[in-house]
Amino acid sequence: MKDKLKYIYLLLLVGFINFLLILFQLKQIAEFESRIDTMLYFSMFVSVFSVTIISVLLSKFDLINILKKILIFYLIDVFYSWFITISKNINNPDFNLLLAFKNHFIQYNIFSVFLLIFLLAYFIKIIKNDKIRFNSIILHNFGDTSKHLEILLLSSIFLNDKLLLNNLLTYFVTQFKNTNLTAFLFLLFFLNLSILLILSYFVRTLLCSWIELKNNQGGANLTFISSLTLATLFNYVIQIPFRYDNDALGNHLFNGAVAFQIIFLFLLYFLIYLIINRYLIGTAVIVFLGITLGVVNSLKLSMRNEPVLVTDIIWLKQLKLLFSFVNQNYLILTVFSILLVINLILVLHKKFLTGKIYESRSIRLIFISLILLSYTFMFSIFARIKDHKINNNIPLLSKLNNGLNLDYLGFKTNATYKSLTYVWTRQLTTKIIEKPENYNEDTIKSIYKKYVEAAGEINKSRSNSISKQTVIFILSESYSNPRKITGTDISYDPTQNINKLMTQTTSGQMKSDGYGGGTANMEFQALTGLPYYNYSSTVSTLYTEVVPRLKKFTSVSEYFENKIVIHPSAASNYNRFNVYNQLNFDRLIFQSGSSEKFKKDEKIGLNTSDQAVYDTILDNIDENEYQFFSVITMQNHAPWSEWSPTELTSFNPTFSEDTNDSLQSYVRLLYHTDIATNDFLESLKQIEQDVTVVFYGDHLPGFYPNYAFNDNPSNQYLTDYFIWSNHQTNKLDYEVVNSSDFIAELFEHTNSKVSPFYALLTDVLKNSSVNQKKLSKNQKIIADDLKMIQYDISLGKGYILKYEDFFSID
Repeated sequence: MKDKLKYIYLLLLVGFINFLLILFQLKQIAEFESRIDTMLYFSMFVSVFSVTIISVLLSKFDLINILKKILIFYLIDVFYSWFITISKNINNPDFNLLLAFKNHFIQYNIFSVFLLIFLLAYFIKIIKNDKIRFNSIILHNFGDTSKHLEILLLSSIFLNDKLLLNNLLTYFVTQFKNTNLTAFLFLLFFLNLSILLILSYFVRTLLCSWIELKNNQGGANLTFISSLTLATLFNYVIQIPFRYDNDALGNHLFNGAVAFQIIFLFLLYFLIYLIINRYLIGTAVIVFLGITLGVVNSLKLSMRNEPVLVTDIIWLKQLKLLFSFVNQNYLILTVFSILLVINLILVLHKKFLTGKIYESRSIRLIFISLILLSYTFMFSIFARIKDHKINNNIPLLSKLNNGLNLDYLGFKTNATYKSLTYVWTRQLTTKIIEKPENYNEDTIKSIYKKYVEAAGEINKSRSNSISKQTVIFILSESYSNPRKITGTDISYDPTQNINKLMTQTTSGQMKSDGYGGGTANMEFQALTGLPYYNYSSTVSTLYTEVVPRLKKFTSVSEYFENKIVIHPSAASNYNRFNVYNQLNFDRLIFQSGSSEKFKKDEKIGLNTSDQAVYDTILDNIDENEYQFFSVITMQNHAPWSEWSPTELTSFNPTFSEDTNDSLQSYVRLLYHTDIATNDFLESLKQIEQDVTVVFYGDHLPGFYPNYAFNDNPSNQYLTDYFIWSNHQTNKLDYEVVNSSDFIAELFEHTNSKVSPFYALLTDVLKNSSVNQKKLSKNQKIIADDLKMIQYDISLGKGYILKYEDFFSID
């Protein structure tokens, strides 16, 4: 009998035993209680035959050695399955770690069969089985198959694991429960054999990896097992910062989240091993990257309530800025540890687990290509997403993506319940904006005509031109009213001047799209009037993901001849240098990365003071020209540390000591912002030329704990804004606006004529902005008009660009 036929025969023998155990498990499902009895009896009969044959074969082997391996593999399965269960219950507050271990440790399914097989094998062994004709025939035909049988028996341990078996049956029954019973059972048996084959490969790899380890060789098998082990470990490390003792609409973690992330990381780690082709160095790189990602992810979540995203790679260009957010002692310790580990690895890899993982370059290239193809296939599935859903028949991915749509809840929530790598995958594959229904040239033309007429009506009652004055947009970093936070006690109002001003001029609350971060997105919307909410929720940074694809990068600044940007930070942050050049700004004044540098660098706290920024504006105002200033401050940016005025104190009894320290420093920094802003506006009153200031906080500081917003969740995303003019007093009543509404509000505040596009933004401001709880039919039409134009200039055909006057003011 040929070796392949022998193996197939053994596979069927072991397969029937496993099939019987699966049927016992299936029988516990109510709808299959009696329907499978006939197949159950038949399987029992065949399994008795299988057990007999296997026992005869085992009787010639070293039973003690095989039993040792079974015990070792059983323990490997128990601990691995237990760790996966921990990962799946990371957000479950009722999860009992010890009880889960007990449940995983006590798995009787396969051991009752193993006990029978080994008792029978031992009995046959002591009665000299080779004297029995039946036994001698079996041993003659299968005597050299010990290794195959051993691997199949070890594979059965993994196949009968509770976690794998339950998930397998749940998926299979869901997919094929309406199939004819005979066909259903045949498919189940075939699936059983297929899984057994796959697991036998895994067991063989595990055994070979142990041999490589004993031989001090970092080979392909050890690399495979290490990739899987590290992927499982770092899946947990990555997700632990997201731990949240609550569910999302009944889900503590979505089905498939753990498996998807482990597969994603396994492929990535195996790819790293293949590229480096040295086991110890590859392991060191993977561990370094895994720990770094875990730490950075935790830091970013604590500071900005947002996970590490694919687009964050641009921050590698600003390492100095990144390091400024980290405690210097920790940073020194980390760098020292990394250097120590690198040196240790360089010494060890010459003596331990030496040699190349793959000697053949062609084999390496084949595996690298297969991994890249796997990622391509995965990304292509998500690239074809429609209405937030992918094809329903794709195992794992369909369950993970198609259940509940959490896109609207943001990156953190999706990473918490669907995994961080799921967020990365969606970010890499999702279109920046969905194509609206009825998008075509005729629709755009009708919108154009509608708002040309609307602009004409608006301009009948307006007499001013926005370009005949100086306009200053000030994005005040992290500016918000701390008194809105429940339980916060402050000795006196740190922003009394601005609060008083807000009662006298156009002012209100701005809805931020981020908590603790998202500055560039607020800035983009304020300048362009294009709201973030119309873009895909997977878009992280509008400047880097959207701007490069815009067919028309419109901005309120284009109506001014003299345009200046002032920001005491790096010009390369969020691609600002290129963005402002694209908008034809005449002068760029940054801390670094621009030809004209920020000269005033007086600090309050740890960052450049607001007073220094305001002084820079005043130094650059030319009363003989009409100018546009785009200004971003940094004084209230993290980290927060300020000691004066000492009499200004704050405290929240529910906060930790560290959080209260940050709160107190932040409140004192706001005091300095308030004084500097009041003095700045007083200086502007002395200028004869008309000047209008649009002042807004981009987001709340990121030190508040999530529970601080339990009483009023909307407060987490509401900051303060005002629009003020030096020679007029005007107060418009818009209680809550989006940052994209500022342009329309500015034009109304200054009684300035509008373009057809700004007539559209005015209609949105008045009818369908973020302050509207539920849109009427007419309000929805206005909102859809803006989304249609936004799509047209983002991913569409650019039909509106045929009408040059749509963006111009008569």
